[in-house]
Amino acid sequence: MRALLLVSSICLYACRDHGERTASQRLAQSLPATAQEESIRAWSPDSGPIGPERLATDSAAEGSDVEQLDTQGRYIESVFQSVVGESPQIGWFLAPHFIAAEKQARLYIYSTDSLLTEGVYQRTLSPREHELLAHDHHLACDTKGALAEYRLGSTPDPMIERAFYTSKPPAGVVHAGLRPRSPTTNELQGVKARLAVPQASVLYRDTVLTVTSVNAFYSVDAAYDSATHGLLRSALILHDSTGRVVAYRLEDSKGFECDGCGAPTYEEGLNRLYNVMNVFHVPGFAYPLLLLDTGTVEGRALSFVTLFTPRGVYSEYRIYEYVVTCILGDSS
Repeated sequence: MRALLLVSSICLYACRDHGERTASQRLAQSLPATAQEESIRAWSPDSGPIGPERLATDSAAEGSDVEQLDTQGRYIESVFQSVVGESPQIGWFLAPHFIAAEKQARLYIYSTDSLLTEGVYQRTLSPREHELLAHDHHLACDTKGALAEYRLGSTPDPMIERAFYTSKPPAGVVHAGLRPRSPTTNELQGVKARLAVPQASVLYRDTVLTVTSVNAFYSVDAAYDSATHGLLRSALILHDSTGRVVAYRLEDSKGFECDGCGAPTYEEGLNRLYNVMNVFHVPGFAYPLLLLDTGTVEGRALSFVTLFTPRGVYSEYRIYEYVVTCILGDSS
């Protein structure tokens, strides 16, 4: 099951506007901590973009309204700024090292491990070395100039090229470690009620995503047409420690359309919908964060996602890296 969820899917989100910023833009536009501390108190999703997805919470009338989404990740970013003191940035694994666009004494890396990985500054890579890195490995494509190389305490997963990091330590213990399991009978009953598929003949896929030492969990559930095997509806659901549904997000097949790929099918599995790399419980957040691979045909991207904000709004903090120029060469 873990292998199924970690398989990369480059078609996700390619046709959707996530209000994304590139790695260099995220780094350059990172707000001071004081400003972000104010934004976490004052920000309301009413100022965010309206999206087609429906999200409901059990504390409100389920499905009665189209909720607004935080597709720029302002809630997640504001919590990191307030609690950690900075926003997550994206860096690159080049075994046995980690590469970042900034020089710091130490980095705290959010990847697929069951613990945060620490990187210790080792040396600076010259602009020429950066060019070779981008050309040969298709990494750090959106940044220019010198890079910093960090020594890792363990060998990184060779299948993972990118990770989030902060240069400041978390405010407390971070629990991590994706542990998928099958849903219970009671959990499935609640899921099917929310999927509310009118067809009688349906194929289902379901999995529960837990994190080590944390009782709250997510589930990903999908209903497919039994004849065509095409996706009818999916749900990303956040459950509290008792299994009660805290919030959920429903999508049909249009929510996963992309360039270069068709509508999701039963055979592609749930990673075609949500390519979950890990789950983190980070101090400052009431519920776990999902780490997703949200890469596209033309770029690579990572996202932190939560369904629980003060208004029960789906929040996605995403950093995108355009890699076509790395692969084909910069015509300029």
